[in-house]
Amino acid sequence: MKLIYNCVALIWRIPGFVLSFLFYRSTRFLILKGAQIMFSKRLKKNEPLTWTAYSESLEIPGALPYMMCTTSRWNPHAPLGSFGPFDVKSHIDVQIESAKKSARGWIITIFKGDFEVVDILYPGNSPEQTAWKRIDLPPDQYRILVRYYGYIGDTVFPGVKLDGVQATNERNVGNEMQKSLDFFAENVVDRRGLFYYCTQYYIFQWLRWKNILPPKLVRRIYLPVGDPQITSYEYGIMKKGEHLQLNFDKSLLDVADVYVTYCNRCGFPAFWDEVHQAEFVSRASPCDVVYLVRVVNYENENELDLQKYDFSCKVIPGQQVNPQLSLKENIG
Repeated sequence: MKLIYNCVALIWRIPGFVLSFLFYRSTRFLILKGAQIMFSKRLKKNEPLTWTAYSESLEIPGALPYMMCTTSRWNPHAPLGSFGPFDVKSHIDVQIESAKKSARGWIITIFKGDFEVVDILYPGNSPEQTAWKRIDLPPDQYRILVRYYGYIGDTVFPGVKLDGVQATNERNVGNEMQKSLDFFAENVVDRRGLFYYCTQYYIFQWLRWKNILPPKLVRRIYLPVGDPQITSYEYGIMKKGEHLQLNFDKSLLDVADVYVTYCNRCGFPAFWDEVHQAEFVSRASPCDVVYLVRVVNYENENELDLQKYDFSCKVIPGQQVNPQLSLKENIG
């Protein structure tokens, strides 16, 4: 009966997927064009450059639609800051000692254009004794994003030099993680809305069919931009009342951090977890969600081979849960 229903449901799921994907792409195009015009005006005015914390950027009018149509895979596990856009002729220098003050793990990503990753900095490619790191770049317009995992103090965004000239000093924004979580709790957690449903509907359907689609195509459309070189991903869908179960060799936690985000059909986080044990079962999902597992290996040069750690990820019904395996609920 379930197979018959799923076959009949394709009558509305496939057209819904196509319409949602086209709506998302067209909306994204318009939003990025508008952002480019705004950024160009700012550059022409020669306004001083400074870091913008995630909690600050989310308060800008229109920020949520921009986030959902550009970097829409929410990451509530790490404070984030953005810098730019800015023009570069030959190179930039980043004061990575600032990142070392803030977190055990950090990822600094340099983008150009519509979020094309051109380089990333993290502990694995930045020696301890290094205070500044130079990145040679062809002439173009760029921006920088920084994320801090396992933060150990105030969030300090790094100083930046553009073509040898100091563009900004480091900026201490205090407890940015708590500020972001407070904003999430009030404005983001399990948010709904017709606009967001229409732009995100295709994702749930796309991952519903992931086992019959080419894996590279699924990854290309779904995965977030940022740091694919050092982050391994698992993803899929969960129905209301189901649980996510992760099992892996405990030695994985010696070399990487494991995070899970569960987003509703409108693309907003319903809840999230930081995994600290090798046998993990999530709480029951309060609604249909898309889950995204991040295994962040910021200490080394490459993403981890999860098969080496016998990593398994599966969705189970509520009646199969062993309560002794469940972690404490963790929505910040």
